[in-house]
Amino acid sequence: PQYLSPIGYQLWGGANNLPLRGGKTGEFEGGIRVNSFVTGGLVPTKMRGMESQHLMHFADWYGTFCYLAGVEQTDWVAIANGLPDVDSINQWPVLSGQTTETQRTDLQVSPVTLIDYSGKWKLLTGADPGSINANTVPGFVPF
Repeated sequence: PQYLSPIGYQLWGGANNLPLRGGKTGEFEGGIRVNSFVTGGLVPTKMRGMESQHLMHFADWYGTFCYLAGVEQTDWVAIANGLPDVDSINQWPVLSGQTTETQRTDLQVSPVTLIDYSGKWKLLTGADPGSINANTVPGFVPF
């Protein structure tokens, strides 16, 4: 089984998320980076107890589970109807220790935020429409 945390840690009520900036509902690392772990008999012995800093989106579990089940992840019905294919990357090569190369290099966090981990850039193009910070405007960062 795999386990992962809900997004971020709340900052209100005297909490902090150090050393990460921001928290729940924010688009900085403190609001989007979470703990996760994998366990079970498929995990190679050499990877048990190991820590990884590889970028992984929660949608990548779909591609990883499809690979492990031996089924194709492509959504041919969606493609036939003009919709995009599934945005999921098989992360088993990293989780199993077959490679140390990151499988995902960018991450669309929200409609206004794209993170490019290959170049260590984060592009913010406006206020996050899902943020609880109602007074957020372009150019203003609440945390």
